[in-house]
Amino acid sequence: MTKIQLAEFRTLRAVYRLLDRFKRIWSPIAAMPSQHSVLGGKLELIEALAQEQEEDKTGVRVDRSRLAEQLVSGVMRIAGPLGAWALIANEERVRTQADLTPAALRKLAAERLVAEARTIHKAASQHLAQLADYGINSNVLEVLESRIAAFDELVIAPKEGITRTTALTILLAKEVDSAMELLRGFFDRMIYTFEADHPEFFTNYQAATRVIALPRGRRTKEELAAERAKADAANATATTTAETTNDEDDAQAEATSEEVKAVLTE
Repeated sequence: MTKIQLAEFRTLRAVYRLLDRFKRIWSPIAAMPSQHSVLGGKLELIEALAQEQEEDKTGVRVDRSRLAEQLVSGVMRIAGPLGAWALIANEERVRTQADLTPAALRKLAAERLVAEARTIHKAASQHLAQLADYGINSNVLEVLESRIAAFDELVIAPKEGITRTTALTILLAKEVDSAMELLRGFFDRMIYTFEADHPEFFTNYQAATRVIALPRGRRTKEELAAERAKADAANATATTTAETTNDEDDAQAEATSEEVKAVLTE
C-alpha cells in the first residue's frame, strides 16, 4: 500500500467503528444500514489484499485461504437473504440456488466456488427490486463482484504478463478508491442529517474523516486512474517510467511493511 492509501484505510476504518458506536442514532434511516454493511465488506477486502501484498513481499504465507474466506462471506451475505425471499415468494428455483452453507462452500474447488458465487450474484441481480426489503441492493452486489474478481485474478486465472504483485497493487488501488467514493459520496453527505439533533455524533464524525493533508503535487484521482489504465494496457509491467518516478511524491511512496502491519493490527 502507498502511504496515502494506508492513511485512507485508517480513516475508513475509523468511520466504520464510529458508525458502530452510534448505530442506535442512524439505524432508523433506511439507507444507512445497507451502506454501513457495504463499507464493512470493502474494508474486509482491502485488509485481505493488503495482507496478501505484504506476504508476497516477505515470502511468508500466513493464511492461504484468506481470499476464499472473503468470497464465502460475500456469497452468504447475499445467499442468506436471497433464500429467505425465495421461500416467501415461492421461487423454488432461486431457493435451490441459494441453499448454501459456509461449510459446503469451503469444500468446493476454487473454480466451483467462483461458479457458485456468480450464480448467486446473477440470481440476486435478476430480482434486485424485490430484494430491497431484505437488505440487498446494487452496492451489496458490487462487494461480491469485487471479491469474485480478486479471487479469480489472484487464485484462479492471473492475467498473462501481469505479476501477482502488480495485480494486487491494481486491485488494492481500485478497492480503496471505491471505499473512499462511498465515504465522500454517501456518508459525508448523510452526516448532515444528524448535525442538529445529535451534535456529538456529527462532531466525532467530522474528526474521524480528516485524512492526513495531501502534499502539493499529489496527482488527482483521474490522473491515477489514467495511469493505472495505461499500465494495464501495457500488461501492467512492474517497472515505472522515469517520468512517473519523477512525478512521485511522498504520499504515493510505498508504506513500509512495519507501517502496514501496525495499521492492520490496530
